[in-house]
Amino acid sequence: MNRPYALALLLALPMVALVGCTTGGGPGGNVTDMLNVPAGLTRTVDTPELTVNGNATVDGTLTASAGRLLLRVGGDLTVNGTVNAVAAASAPVETSAFSAQTSGVCIVTQGHVTFGDGSVLRTNGPVLITDSEDALSTTPGDAYDEVENIQDDLPTLVPLPPDNPAFAQAASVAGAVPQAHAEQAVPDVLTGTWDCSGFPGDRPVVVARFSGAGGVVLRRWTLISPAAPPGADDDKSTNPDDAEHSATGANGKNGMRLNIRNDAGPVSIDGDVVINLADGGDGGSAAAACADATGGIGGTSGNMRITGAGGVDLTNGTLTINPGRGGNGGAATATGLKAATACPGAPGCDVTATGGKGGDNLKRLFARGNVEGLENVIIGALRAGHGGDGTATAGEGGDGEECCDGGPGGDATAVGGAGGSSSLNVGTLPVQTGDVIGGDGGAATATGGNGGKGGDCKLDPGGNGGAGGDGTATGGNGGSGSGTPGATSGSGGDATANGGDGGAGGDSAVQPGAGGAGGGATGTAGAAGSQGTGGTPGTTNANPGNDGPAGGNIVPTALFCFWFDFIPQDGQIPAGTVLSAPLYDPDHTTQLGSIPLLLRDVPGAQYFKQSNPVNHVGWGPGEGDLQISNAQLGTGTVGDVVGVRIQTLAEVNIDQTRPLVVQGLDANGEVLDQMQITQVTPDQSDPHLGQPFDVLLQAHGGTIATIRIIVENGGFCTFYGIWILDP
Repeated sequence: MNRPYALALLLALPMVALVGCTTGGGPGGNVTDMLNVPAGLTRTVDTPELTVNGNATVDGTLTASAGRLLLRVGGDLTVNGTVNAVAAASAPVETSAFSAQTSGVCIVTQGHVTFGDGSVLRTNGPVLITDSEDALSTTPGDAYDEVENIQDDLPTLVPLPPDNPAFAQAASVAGAVPQAHAEQAVPDVLTGTWDCSGFPGDRPVVVARFSGAGGVVLRRWTLISPAAPPGADDDKSTNPDDAEHSATGANGKNGMRLNIRNDAGPVSIDGDVVINLADGGDGGSAAAACADATGGIGGTSGNMRITGAGGVDLTNGTLTINPGRGGNGGAATATGLKAATACPGAPGCDVTATGGKGGDNLKRLFARGNVEGLENVIIGALRAGHGGDGTATAGEGGDGEECCDGGPGGDATAVGGAGGSSSLNVGTLPVQTGDVIGGDGGAATATGGNGGKGGDCKLDPGGNGGAGGDGTATGGNGGSGSGTPGATSGSGGDATANGGDGGAGGDSAVQPGAGGAGGGATGTAGAAGSQGTGGTPGTTNANPGNDGPAGGNIVPTALFCFWFDFIPQDGQIPAGTVLSAPLYDPDHTTQLGSIPLLLRDVPGAQYFKQSNPVNHVGWGPGEGDLQISNAQLGTGTVGDVVGVRIQTLAEVNIDQTRPLVVQGLDANGEVLDQMQITQVTPDQSDPHLGQPFDVLLQAHGGTIATIRIIVENGGFCTFYGIWILDP
């Protein structure tokens, strides 16, 4: 076999613990005439490149301390032991050449390669085993894409995506493998276990590429692929500076590709060969505050390709392909924040959470040219990724400031990610197939924000509670499973929708605020996958929010009072008189100050003081102004007044046509509110003393400076005591 080998390209690095004649070479060179690692011994290569001019035999353990090994062998390579190249931190760059990778194993031989029974190759980087120096200048990305990018007409066995253009070519199993397979030429043999499970990067690849007429033999060989890394999470929910910024999880990485190729001869299997392809990486999760969150999409599973110019012979063994699963979609969580207290309260923020779609796992077996023994191919379970859950909790409405309405709660929308679809189409090829299972749809949970509380208000109606926000949840649809009689579709995701509760109304001494209406709830469960059997629809649970309770009544408190015993003489009081009434505590035991009472000079006004049976003053017609703003206290002020409590002694003609009118006036004399009393009820224990009654007035945004008590013409009422009310 003529295998060009350009020694002029070899770098010379110092040799460590190797058997043979070491030469200096160029800067950093590591060159030896032969390499022999006996069984039971470990040899460590302290530099990433090693050149062996002759044969190399590894019966013990060959370890690359840097986690990177580029081994050039001028003769044959025989591995019955272990080759280790595990980097502490592997970060392969698929756009860089194999020769420039910082991790992995690259072996270039001028002779033949034989991995024997019990041999192990272990690495966490890309793998290239080849007889061509030129292959080192290609990139892992090129080799990765070549698996599904069919641009030649050589005999090939590969599971392709359904939309791959190569499907336009007729799949065939034609003729026997060419006679070249029976020649005495020495084959390259891959046996043992290749463990690449630690590969952390995107699009990992294992390549065995030769050009030998003797063929490439996979003999009792097992490949362990890594699970592809998940997409990066995006969490903007904890940093206050990130509030109101959307978050999107990165898509999961794609699974490993195995590319076995012989450009000058056949590829065959011997005994049980198991290829464990990689799971796709899960989509990254996303979390946002008062913004949208979207989970990443699950990555695709691994794939493989076997191409031999001399045909592909599967008659002497069993080829088991375990395709791996699609990555799960990333979860999405969007959470609202409590809105600011204001007038009215600020609305709660709306949020949307969308779970990532599960990765599809869609394969169609493609066999072209001289491919023999397909009945010995076993395709294991083909699973798609599950959709990510979407959880949205909207922001609560802000509370209303004093006398102001509460803000409405935000709306929450949650969408579960759709489950990935699985399909396996083998056409009429006589292969054995395992389960084909679609991914389940993600669950969706949406909770509308609660409405803010209405502000309390002493002199006016309390603020109304804010309405609760709506919750809308849509479970992800299950992915389909198709292509085999036992294909199973994924189940639909559950949908749970909760409306936000309405906010409570504000308390008030005059009119409590109304409670806010509860938010609506709409749930739509995900459907089972449209193909395959076994999947079930999700469940729906929709719970509208509760209406908020009305505000409570603020019970007015009598802070001060005065009785008419301070007027010394009975008889008529001239209209226009200002009386300085002593203010007492509510029990009339301790004097606290005084307040002016103006008996207004209005047409026909008459005012009388009488001490029998008790001290009282009566008028009718007439108007008495209780000048709240001019009250004098020893300490403090009267404060906001919501009304008065009146104790009458007797009345004449107080009815609907001549009501007793109580008004609240501001400092400019403008009437803010008034109440008409059409019936004064006497006390049954003493018919001369009426029952006290409260008159509550609204300030309507102003301040009550004067309370005016009016007895209209034709009516008459006597007053025993008056209490000032404050809530």
